[in-house]
Amino acid sequence: MRLTLWYIALLAVTVIGFSLFLYVELQDLLSSQIDAGIQIAASQLLVDVDDSVNPPILRPMSDEAAAHILQSSFASRMIAADGRVVADVGSFPILDFTPPVITGFETLKIDGIPWRIYTQQVETNTQQYDVWLQVGQSLNVIDDTQQILFQLILIALPIVLILTAFGGMFMANRALNPVDNITRTVQDIHATDMSKRIQYQGPQDELGRLTETLNSMLERLQAAFDAERNFTADASHELRTPLTIIKGHIGVTLTRNRNSEEYIATLIQIQTETDRLIRLANDLLFLARLDAAPLRWQPEMVNLSDLLEAVFDQMQSIANEKNISLNPIIQPNVNMEGMPDHLIRLFLNLIDNAIKYTPSDGQVNLSLAIQQQTITIQISDTGLGIAPEHVPHLFERFYRGGRERHQQSGVGLGLPISYQIARTHGGSIAVNSTPDVGTTVLVTFPLR
Repeated sequence: MRLTLWYIALLAVTVIGFSLFLYVELQDLLSSQIDAGIQIAASQLLVDVDDSVNPPILRPMSDEAAAHILQSSFASRMIAADGRVVADVGSFPILDFTPPVITGFETLKIDGIPWRIYTQQVETNTQQYDVWLQVGQSLNVIDDTQQILFQLILIALPIVLILTAFGGMFMANRALNPVDNITRTVQDIHATDMSKRIQYQGPQDELGRLTETLNSMLERLQAAFDAERNFTADASHELRTPLTIIKGHIGVTLTRNRNSEEYIATLIQIQTETDRLIRLANDLLFLARLDAAPLRWQPEMVNLSDLLEAVFDQMQSIANEKNISLNPIIQPNVNMEGMPDHLIRLFLNLIDNAIKYTPSDGQVNLSLAIQQQTITIQISDTGLGIAPEHVPHLFERFYRGGRERHQQSGVGLGLPISYQIARTHGGSIAVNSTPDVGTTVLVTFPLR
């Protein structure tokens, strides 16, 4: 309704303005035509002036010429300076005469009727007479034409505005109905059922692009809700497992009296599962903070070369237990802005995974270099490898692809945490793996 009212108001202002312009232009055009016709008639009458007598008179006109002048609603007279009419054609209005100073037009109202009068002194090539020629025409034709135009405008304007109102309502409803359908569809979508999508059949205009955008947003929301549900289910499962083990050990221990060694063994098992719970809780808390807001960014200049050497030294004892050789090739003095604690956690996770899934007598290689304004860290192993169908899901929470990887300890949060840390630092992680050959993890950071 508001669109229609605005459209009608705009059209009304436009039509009224155009009508006023047309009204004034028509008046000027008719006035110009009358002035031109009067001048032409005066020129024709001067040709018929008989200047053989003084004062001059008009020669007798042919019936055809006289009829033409009368049909054209012109009236003329020749009048002396004393007001005596020498000759006349047509019904010239009764008008007092005073010799004018200059030749020209004037508009007079005589007996309530407007007249356009042209006055010119009669002269020949040899003599100027004390006689003037006056040609006039009633302006009623202009008034009548303008009145007809005004009546047509008064009749046409309401009709145009009424038709515009119906047309505007039709077009506005046709344009806004898809928006209303979009609104109703979106209102029917809720967290428990996000399968509905907006159905739109039409051109790829603004509404088409809006529909595509909303459907794409709904896809992302559904994926986020599904991920949240899966995350909640996986987290519940991972929490339930150690709690069940703890409860089982406690229940078995309480069934009868135990000696001190049995109590100590039970407590050790409970402590192990409690440590697992603590690690899981810390990882979940860290991921929750990453999801809620970016890490509190307190960057400092980090010597990445020294940091990686320290991480390798820390992981050396774990590698020695499996007889795995660590081979670092680290470019010295590679610096970047970042948070040391989180970078250490990132590379500990990646190197720990490489050692964990590499059999005894294997190798884990690490290289650090600067390539084309990019810091590149490559960690490769000679381990079990990962099947191609599992690689795209490695950074999903609680995902552990493949039977061999399920047999290892862990809950599947290390790589998601590493991915989030790298992304927070403006970097990225890519994985390339071949089963039974090995896996290569490529971490990149911008140089600045």
